[in-house]
Amino acid sequence: NNIELHRADTKTLTHLKADHSLRSSIQDKYDNRRRPPRQPLLNVPQGVAFLVYISLAVHVIRMFLPRSLDNAIISYGGFIPARLMALIEGNFELTVTSVLANLLPLLSYNFLHGDWMHLIFNLLWLMVFGSIVGRRLGDDREGLIRLLEVFFLSAIGGALLHLVFYMNGVVPLIGGS
Repeated sequence: NNIELHRADTKTLTHLKADHSLRSSIQDKYDNRRRPPRQPLLNVPQGVAFLVYISLAVHVIRMFLPRSLDNAIISYGGFIPARLMALIEGNFELTVTSVLANLLPLLSYNFLHGDWMHLIFNLLWLMVFGSIVGRRLGDDREGLIRLLEVFFLSAIGGALLHLVFYMNGVVPLIGGS
């Protein structure tokens, strides 16, 4: 009697193990088929990440500079409409240095920010909208070049639009917002 009960228990246990392994293998196949691959939390294209890193690096470096040098960077790197108007009107001697010093801020102002909140909000907007543009242009080398073209042309466009409204402005424009 005991031997027959033991055989029945062993047989039932073997059957249950086989049934459980079959169910779990079917369940695993079903789960793997239905579940999309996981994406990173901040899935931004490489070009956008590159621009974010550059902006962060510029801001962190500026934090460790003496106040006078930081002010000079803002003064020369920020876009000042009156300075560009003086160049256009011919009030500067046209040398390579003067032209570069007056045209470089059309791009460099975009990487300068007033404080951490200014930087963080600009970078959040860049990651949100830049990611859409970056994915549309492609994540390969050509897409990166096109993204940088769009970024820099937008920076120039923003500075020129600012120039239209504040032609004689002497306060530096900084930040991409």
